[in-house]
Amino acid sequence: MKDSFSDEYLNAYLDNQLDTDERAQLLEVLRQDHELSARVCKLQKVKEMVQLAYHNFEAEQTKQHPPAHKPVWPALAASFLLAIGLLTGWFANNQFEQQPRLLDLAKAAQTHNNSAMPQEEWRLVLHVDTSDQARFNVMLDETEQLLKASAQQQQKVRVEILTNGGGLMLVEESDAPYTRRLQLLAKQYDNLGLIACQRALDTLKKDKGVELDLVPEASVVES
Repeated sequence: MKDSFSDEYLNAYLDNQLDTDERAQLLEVLRQDHELSARVCKLQKVKEMVQLAYHNFEAEQTKQHPPAHKPVWPALAASFLLAIGLLTGWFANNQFEQQPRLLDLAKAAQTHNNSAMPQEEWRLVLHVDTSDQARFNVMLDETEQLLKASAQQQQKVRVEILTNGGGLMLVEESDAPYTRRLQLLAKQYDNLGLIACQRALDTLKKDKGVELDLVPEASVVES
């Protein structure tokens, strides 16, 4: 039963993006499926860890650069959520001289997977649902570090940036520096994917009457 729910769907549940019937259906399944419940709890735990890790950074940025105005986009849940595939083996072998903070969190959140094969492509999903541009830049810095490290190793890592809520701003067609930088990384690294959540796009269109034009590098998936 647990395999019938994708990470994207569970992320939508954690972000309160499911409608009433969908939430009720999932909650009923969670009451009966302990493995699925553990999986959801694990995702929530990582979400909270990442929020905590970025708290000091955000506070420092606020002191140095007080905000001139409130963000235009709604700040649904200012966080980065990592859904970890098979990264722990990489940490165990100490193949990074400097581990980006995102990967440190991944190590703390992921139970070692003994079935990971050396030549398998590992998958790391960065779930971005904040419109905070300072956090965009932090995430892009560490994503670039990871992509560079992956390019230097025999082990391949597939990095996917999944956006919804305020995070859609990251993949909206615009001249914003963070968007252009993300496009450049996507062109430079074929193991970087940009994804927009269809449910979030539909919600934005329904509630705000806004239909986003996405960068050509971005694909759209159902949650």
